[in-house]
Amino acid sequence: MRMLVVMAAAAALTSSVVLCGALPSLPSVELRADEHRVFRTGDIVFVRGRSWRSHVVRLLDRDNGDFSHVGLVRVEQGAPYVIHATPTPSEGSKAGSVRREELSDFLSSDRIAQAGLFRLRQDPGGVAEAAASVAHAFATRGAPFDHKFDLSMAEALYCTELVWRAYRQVGVELVDTGPDGKTILLPSALRESVYLEEIARF
Repeated sequence: MRMLVVMAAAAALTSSVVLCGALPSLPSVELRADEHRVFRTGDIVFVRGRSWRSHVVRLLDRDNGDFSHVGLVRVEQGAPYVIHATPTPSEGSKAGSVRREELSDFLSSDRIAQAGLFRLRQDPGGVAEAAASVAHAFATRGAPFDHKFDLSMAEALYCTELVWRAYRQVGVELVDTGPDGKTILLPSALRESVYLEEIARF
């Protein structure tokens, strides 16, 4: 039933874009070069996008819909990257997938209106780094985007599912999804996890 609501909302919003033109513009977010040092491996980056898909997500997440997408940070040789699951086709592929992207591209003001950086409140055993490694493995093999939004299947993932599953695989259950795996994880569910704290907004 929830999936039908998602599809209906997407269809309605798509129609409004076609009929009414571009969606309303949002204020830009610009990340200064020195702010890159704030990011650590395993951090979770929430963003509010400008696309029609982002508006659909926030419409469904209307109670706490500050953000519409999420990814996991992995710092490599001092440079931060974001690993995320996106339905947008990549260059040379017609399908969405889990991919690794430079932080500056992920936070491009052409695509993003706002961003929030979250981190584990306590991480004595290096769990965050381990979770980032799990996410990186999904990206390396090009795991497909989960268009069915089905948490019971690990072969394909959507954005919040990727972050949830990466941490779950290393022993941290960020969100209790219930026994059947049919819950659709919206960004607010992750953001409100008792294991996370907000570090910064951009």
